[in-house]
Amino acid sequence: MFRLHTRIFLAAAIAATSLATAACTDTTIAHIAAIGDPGRVTCYSGGKLVLDDFSTGKIKNAGQSDGYEFKSATTQRLQQASGDCQVDYGAKIMPGWKPTLPGLLVDARLQ
Repeated sequence: MFRLHTRIFLAAAIAATSLATAACTDTTIAHIAAIGDPGRVTCYSGGKLVLDDFSTGKIKNAGQSDGYEFKSATTQRLQQASGDCQVDYGAKIMPGWKPTLPGLLVDARLQ
């Protein structure tokens, strides 16, 4: 008798999990899986690269704008960017990669 109840419970749990998973899109699942993960932020202005950096953790939408906020892996400081930006979670720093940050070449504190 106990085994029958256990089997029914397991079957119901598997069915409920399958339905919940099937209801989620790949995008929703990927979004949940990326919470807290670092990523690469690449921004352009007028077709020219103006920012290319990696975050130390989650990249956050900046309030009610088209911007993003993240802690820079390069400078360990808060960065805010807006406009034509691409966020790539799971991107890896490739050998030879160089960051592009506003002020990086002219501000000795950031070098």
